[in-house]
Amino acid sequence: MSQILLALQAVCLLMSLAVVFVSMTNWGYTQMRYFTCLSLAAFLLGAGHLLEVTSSSLEAAVVACKVEYLGIPFLGVFCFLFGFDYSGSRLRRSWHTVVLLMISTVMTLLVFTWPAQRLLYADLSFSTEGALPHLTVTPGPLYFTVFVYSYGLTGIGCVIIIRNMVRSGRKKLRHCLHFVIAATIPLAVQFCLLAGLTPAGWDPIPTAVNLTVSSLCLYLTRYRTPEWRSLGRELVIQKMKDAFILIDNDGHFLDANERAAEYFPALRRVGQWTPAAEIEGLALAILNEDLNNFEFPHPGKKEVMFLRVSRTPLEARNRVLGTCIVVYDDTENHKLMLELQRMARHDPLSGLYNRKTFFTDAGLSFDLFARDKIPGSVLMMDIDYFKRINDSFGHACGDTVIVGISDILRARLRHTDIAGRYGGEELCAWLPHTDTEGAALVAESIRKSVEAATFPSPSGYFNVTISIGVASAGLDYGRSFADLVNEADIALYNAKNSGRNQVSARPGNE
Repeated sequence: MSQILLALQAVCLLMSLAVVFVSMTNWGYTQMRYFTCLSLAAFLLGAGHLLEVTSSSLEAAVVACKVEYLGIPFLGVFCFLFGFDYSGSRLRRSWHTVVLLMISTVMTLLVFTWPAQRLLYADLSFSTEGALPHLTVTPGPLYFTVFVYSYGLTGIGCVIIIRNMVRSGRKKLRHCLHFVIAATIPLAVQFCLLAGLTPAGWDPIPTAVNLTVSSLCLYLTRYRTPEWRSLGRELVIQKMKDAFILIDNDGHFLDANERAAEYFPALRRVGQWTPAAEIEGLALAILNEDLNNFEFPHPGKKEVMFLRVSRTPLEARNRVLGTCIVVYDDTENHKLMLELQRMARHDPLSGLYNRKTFFTDAGLSFDLFARDKIPGSVLMMDIDYFKRINDSFGHACGDTVIVGISDILRARLRHTDIAGRYGGEELCAWLPHTDTEGAALVAESIRKSVEAATFPSPSGYFNVTISIGVASAGLDYGRSFADLVNEADIALYNAKNSGRNQVSARPGNE
């Protein structure tokens, strides 16, 4: 019997060693890292127990016990942490993990420092009675606390994983059954041990733990690892600069990388199979297939980002696993496009609308107001003796004058008014809902502001004046916007012929 039991433990230990190597080859996947640690802890437990049952003295058995306790205290912790990783979530604080590992380390030290202290083991003795040689333990004051701690964390980890599987629906029930069977092997063996159904002197728990870890490894490599590999999660997704979110065919959240968690912090607190629409902060625009771009507040900064969304069905082994949603920051391109649009619509020197845009936008506004028989006016402005300014002070000073007068226009006009550079030193403006009298008042205010302004030159500051023509479209104005602009141009001609630096109004048909 003893030879059979030794052979069984040796085979299980070899299986456990193989599991360690297999899990280490998948170390690149986050979900496999704690499982790798779990498999290593199980291997140390099995190796130490095999040394114990082949020992010939108390001293050798105590050394074997110390090897076992390089793994035993960490089994529950790594099972607990693996449960979180498997479910796609994390502990809220990284120091929680550190505390759990420190407690396990203290348990290991309690064994390594025996018999200097007897907190865990009050006494150890070596017995050769029964099927195999073994240590006989007299529990110390912390023995059962350590027992509850390890089994409690193991149970919580298993519950987290099983709950995750149950929430996934029927298509994961086969996976759930496989896992439940693997996880209950140690519990079943523990029951048999307490019921006296195992050979006397033989502790089947290490062998059961090795079998469980081997079965879980088979489960992971069969059901989970191929999907992780097909997604390339850790090799590509986790390191990409864009946000990656994986949604299954029923709209449940499956996975996300760190950048996605930066955009949507709630992703750090939810597990797999949570309905994506219920995740706090996850913009519905991401789930709306008709919307491919949207504005989004920058996390941690007081500015707005412009995000773009792409959606791709994700397939593995000839079946659709879900939808890969990639959200990337398109702010720079968006700003560039806005700038290109601005340059296409605005005069580069004055910053006002260029002539084409002025006629397009002001003409549309004119048509809307004319349809409702609402009056409106056009101002045509020309800088007096502009050629003399260029000849006397240089073209750079002439440009400064145009920029300065354009700034005055922006300050004096309403947000509903439309101003543009007509050409050269001529500027124009459309004032909707403004009759001749109102337009003349605005024009006179602009004229006075220009007259009062000073402009720098190499030889000192100088002043300029401006002539303005006003034309208004009344309730029965039946001509086009271009006709109204021509009438304002005629009024401007009259202002210049009358001595410049003045406003000339042409009422039109009021």
